[in-house]
Amino acid sequence: MIEKQSVLFAALNNLIVRFGQHLISLFKHIIIAGYIGLSSQLDIFYMALAIYGVLITSWAVVFDVLAIPKLVKYQTNKKYENFNLLSSSILLFTFVISIFFSSLFYFFGNIISLSAFGFSSDKKVILEESFKWLFPAILFYLPYFSLCSILKSLRLFSLVNTIEFCSTLILVVILFFFIEKEFTLYWSYSLSVTFSFFLAFLFVKRSVNLKFYNPFNSLIKKLLPSIPPLLFIHSCFYLFSLTDRFFVTFLDNGDISALTYATVFVVAVPQIIGASSFFLTAYSEESNIGLKSAKFTQAASYIIFISVPIIIFFLTASENFISIILERGAFKENDTLRVINIIYILSFIIIPFSFQTIIDQIYQVEKKFSFIVKIKLFGFLINICLNYIFIFMLKLGVIGAALGTTTSYSIVMILSFYNLKYLKISVRFMKHLTWLLWLLIFNLPTLLVINLIKDNINNYLVIFVTIIIIIFSTLAAVLTFFGPEKKLVLEIFSRIKKFKL
Repeated sequence: MIEKQSVLFAALNNLIVRFGQHLISLFKHIIIAGYIGLSSQLDIFYMALAIYGVLITSWAVVFDVLAIPKLVKYQTNKKYENFNLLSSSILLFTFVISIFFSSLFYFFGNIISLSAFGFSSDKKVILEESFKWLFPAILFYLPYFSLCSILKSLRLFSLVNTIEFCSTLILVVILFFFIEKEFTLYWSYSLSVTFSFFLAFLFVKRSVNLKFYNPFNSLIKKLLPSIPPLLFIHSCFYLFSLTDRFFVTFLDNGDISALTYATVFVVAVPQIIGASSFFLTAYSEESNIGLKSAKFTQAASYIIFISVPIIIFFLTASENFISIILERGAFKENDTLRVINIIYILSFIIIPFSFQTIIDQIYQVEKKFSFIVKIKLFGFLINICLNYIFIFMLKLGVIGAALGTTTSYSIVMILSFYNLKYLKISVRFMKHLTWLLWLLIFNLPTLLVINLIKDNINNYLVIFVTIIIIIFSTLAAVLTFFGPEKKLVLEIFSRIKKFKL
């Protein structure tokens, strides 16, 4: 067996490995932006991925939540036969679901494409055709993530990150050499998912005795009632995103692409933080309510510490950053302005998005699905209303979509925080708020300083100076803070110094 990893090790591994993964992923966006730009072709691609996300991607986290607590429990109690049985059953069960969705896209792709209400008939035909190139991804995506759930239950977090890193690298290489080929955006993604599945399968086979079991055995049947509420909970962000794009289909060509680019860069931060990937395992291992509260407090402090400086960076230097990364070829200066105007609004979603991923997991582990389902449903309806008001009534265009999503997601986070009291989870609202404000006080001057000097220096220097100021401002905030968060951050720095990948 490979040595299991600590929670703090997992956190640092997420920051380092996932940062590398997203750095490589930047090349993907550079290639696509330079060759295609903000265009109707790219709008169709991102609309296809939005539909794919709601119907397919959202299932992945469901099996994380269903499988990891059970698998961890079997490991802890040394019930290895049950562990192997559940691991094999979930893998087979996800294949059954994937075959169903593959058939759905194959036979009803024309009907699914009609959901892009504002698209012209020609765009809908291309959207329907694009689904066929996503079939391998549809077939292997969920089984791949079921294998990742098994690896996470074994605390092999860095292994999962490494597989994702390699998958992203393959995708970038394919795009670099074959970007001019028809439907490359789609089949390259399918190939990277397929590669990830087989690589994960090889690693799982080293630690788990996988066999062909009945995918509807007693262990799986016990999990089935939890799937519908979990599916809604974890499809919520994808539903928010798809709702935004439904409305934006009525706007100008390239607006869906601009919204997606902004979302990719902003949401990359919570993905790099990756608290949800290790929090579920750590929380599931605790039975004492005090220790559970401590785990949540530690994760919350960690999220705030990472998120605040990144938000300040986006507000300060996003124009320079996007210009350097994307502004070449078909991607022009006005495209940069379209993207950054959305980023200015969407950057504020980083904290609620990051918090929501771990709050959701608390409700799920505690089997309080109704609480979070009601909150998410309310937030989803609010998002629809706000999108309509901001986009059509107030004429804010695509910026209105970003504003609606950010506002509604913040409301969901606040309501979710409030309802944690019913689970007896101690939430240190004032201490977290103090920590947040303390970091803001030290980092906000960055905005003023950079605005005073940025007209006299180039884009690269703006980014460099911004990062340096943020690093020293954040360090000053940590060293002058007297709460337990200071100890946590210093421990993180200590781990980084000794860190071995």
